[in-house]
Amino acid sequence: MGTTYSVRYSGDSVALLQVGIDSLLRRVNESLSTYISSSRISVLNQSQNGSPIDAHLRVNFLKSLEINEQSGGAFDPSVGPLTEAWGFGYSQKTELPDSSTVDSIRAFVGLKNFQLLGDSLIKLHPKARLDMSAIAKGYGVDQVATYLLSRQIQNFIVEIGGEVRAHGRKSKAKSWMVGIEKPQSGAGRIVQRALPISNRSMATSGNYRNFKEIGGRKIVHTLSPQTGYPIENDLLSATVLAEDCMTADAWATAFMVMGFERARQKCGELKGIDVVFIYSDSNNEIHEYSSPGIGSDNQ
Repeated sequence: MGTTYSVRYSGDSVALLQVGIDSLLRRVNESLSTYISSSRISVLNQSQNGSPIDAHLRVNFLKSLEINEQSGGAFDPSVGPLTEAWGFGYSQKTELPDSSTVDSIRAFVGLKNFQLLGDSLIKLHPKARLDMSAIAKGYGVDQVATYLLSRQIQNFIVEIGGEVRAHGRKSKAKSWMVGIEKPQSGAGRIVQRALPISNRSMATSGNYRNFKEIGGRKIVHTLSPQTGYPIENDLLSATVLAEDCMTADAWATAFMVMGFERARQKCGELKGIDVVFIYSDSNNEIHEYSSPGIGSDNQ
């Protein structure tokens, strides 16, 4: 997944569970990693008409379809070709794509270009590609959590690349605490707020670190699937709490695409979702919004 992971728990020996966790994450990578040329998703992307898929890719595709529909298209794992064009893929870009390039790529972006048929994903456009990076880390967290529960581990916290799932408590007197980073560029990392969580997951998305400067212009990595261009809105970071981490992970990305006001309205329509949004106003002053459930049901 191109990142680190950590697991903290009380219970069985470290060595015994380490082997199982590493084996599990290896299987997830062999299905969903776009950095492995033989992974299921890479074989799909390299194909002209589609290919067989496994259970990991199926689950991620179906969840992506669900959140794509609920978010009005704000979450879309088929935007990979646009991500590449804007310089956030494998190749380094020194120039911005022009409008004709963006429009031509948009022709094969969209989950409408994929159809699940039996144990295969069919591509309706040969250039269509999937990239589950906005949901796969959360899925990996959930897989590790399920494994720990199967081993009767009841008190743990799992983190992959900043996406988190906690179960039980750190101790009898303390909840697991997870920090929300203050949205600022540069080397320093400052915690804006820490939340206690138990039996829930948390994911954060933001543009304040992952950006490029091309042609004297700052380009952020979150793209609008509807326009094909990097987003320019007032939401600096979106933190989402949900029961499972893949849901939290995907919605954090979707909310960043929506912007503060649309995201605030949408989260109020969703069951089991709580949020902390950090946004800027017209005077570039920073504000924080928390949904009503924050601080009341995470203890």
